[in-house]
Amino acid sequence: MSHAPQSWLAVTVDGESEPAVSAPVRFWLAGLTGPKNYYNLVNFSRNGLGLTQAMPFGNGITFSLRNAGDQPIKNIAVEVCVEPAEGDRAKEVAAMMRLRGAFLPAGEGGRSLAHYAGAGRLIAIACESLGGNETGIAEMVIDGAVQDGWAAPNLDLLLGQSGDFQTTLSGRAGSMAWRYFWLAPVGFSQSLDLTGTAESLGGRLALFYAKQR
Repeated sequence: MSHAPQSWLAVTVDGESEPAVSAPVRFWLAGLTGPKNYYNLVNFSRNGLGLTQAMPFGNGITFSLRNAGDQPIKNIAVEVCVEPAEGDRAKEVAAMMRLRGAFLPAGEGGRSLAHYAGAGRLIAIACESLGGNETGIAEMVIDGAVQDGWAAPNLDLLLGQSGDFQTTLSGRAGSMAWRYFWLAPVGFSQSLDLTGTAESLGGRLALFYAKQR
């Protein structure tokens, strides 16, 4: 059991029985690790911490917070901005891909960094190094085919540079590293598997836009 407060946020859409995404808040807000006030397309810190990730839904959306630690969490709340869709726009939103998340706790899931079975797009990954040792990338497999140019001994290629840094869509601070593929999402028709080189990985959250179930 954790010896500190640990808030989790789960999002359920369209009345589904399971959350579309459920993960510790620090992975949702990975871009705010380290200095808070820098230009960032995804997260912000203005009168509270915020996320600009779009979450389409056609039949309702539910946000649930829980404390997975053993100490109380005080003064926490969720505020959501909703853009109603009507007419033809409502039909478009109803047919959109839905945000899906795959969170794996530290030490679980083998060497998998991101996995999805079905059709969709990888749009983000946030991961923590385990024991101070950052993983590299073993391979990216899309629709059963290994993709060239992904294998690397560390995450520098994935993130865009080495060392601790923060840009609009990627960064590394302390044990946390993140990359948002908003400008170049990784598409797949049947499946996606991104595998790390380390035998045991820290916690990681992969976000996808995927065809509705």
